Amino acid sequence: GISGLLVYNIGSGILRAVGNTTTPLLFLVLTSVLNIILDPIFIFHFGMGVRGAAIATVIGQWLGALTALILNAVYNPEVRVSFRGFRLEGGVIRDIYRVGLPTILMQAMGSVMNFGMNAILGAGTAVAFFGAYFKLQNFLFMPMNGLGQACLPIIGFNYGAGNGQRIRETVRTAVRW
Repeated sequence: GISGLLVYNIGSGILRAVGNTTTPLLFLVLTSVLNIILDPIFIFHFGMGVRGAAIATVIGQWLGALTALILNAVYNPEVRVSFRGFRLEGGVIRDIYRVGLPTILMQAMGSVMNFGMNAILGAGTAVAFFGAYFKLQNFLFMPMNGLGQACLPIIGFNYGAGNGQRIRETVRTAVRW
């Protein structure tokens, strides 16, 4: 499952980097809806419980990963990925982790909290309903996260340019929306 999520994030990140923000959002919605549909099928219909929820999640993640790869191959002529001459460098990896550690910890906290809630609820229907609630909550928070992510480069560019008025305008517009 982790590798499917990784491929999905890379593929959607490449599309967003070249200015295509709508397509990654659409296949994020597609994979989320698929997961919401598959959860009760695997949990209840096949009687798999938490294992079924995990299988449904992995299927959704890999569908997202495959979609991201296909969309990049077909609709993204700006970026072509090649592993020719690729090699890992310790210093670069260290720098990536240094910058990414806060995000890694924030993502881990969500997983730890989710694990804890599943342990409290036990197995069965309560876990399934919590999973559906959690997915719906994430779906509802997506627009807010997208708005925040859209503001970051605008604020960063204008901060670098010393344009405080544009920063204030961006924040006001985002808060209004």
